[in-house]
Amino acid sequence: ADIATYLYEFIVFNEYLKSQKQVLEIASDVSDIAIMNLAMIYSSTNQKEKSLKLYGHVSNYSKTVRLKAEALYRIGVIYLERNEVENAVRSLKYAVYLNPSHLNARLLLEQNWKKVHWIFWSKIQAFNSKFNALSM
Repeated sequence: ADIATYLYEFIVFNEYLKSQKQVLEIASDVSDIAIMNLAMIYSSTNQKEKSLKLYGHVSNYSKTVRLKAEALYRIGVIYLERNEVENAVRSLKYAVYLNPSHLNARLLLEQNWKKVHWIFWSKIQAFNSKFNALSM
């Protein structure tokens, strides 16, 4: 993984010094596929924050709707791994909106639907408890 990471970082990033600090920025001529591959390497080596940033870049700037949807799906997977169900559902719903035939995103949404309902139900109950306590 180290060699693959090094090679993809070389392809994806422009590296330069600015005010004595090393700066990495995504190269303007790099393909979305290369960015997605590096994000997958980061994700599989437990560098989730780096992975999220790269997937986020693709979901924001890709000209291909299917690639945007795939990036959003992968963001959703990372959020589920972190147990951030609300963020995961938001990403997965948008992935399905962009690409209704994205079966993996649909499957994950269905599998986590009960969790989502439980979270929102818990929030409503907590709000009602606070409201009832204030009105007494």
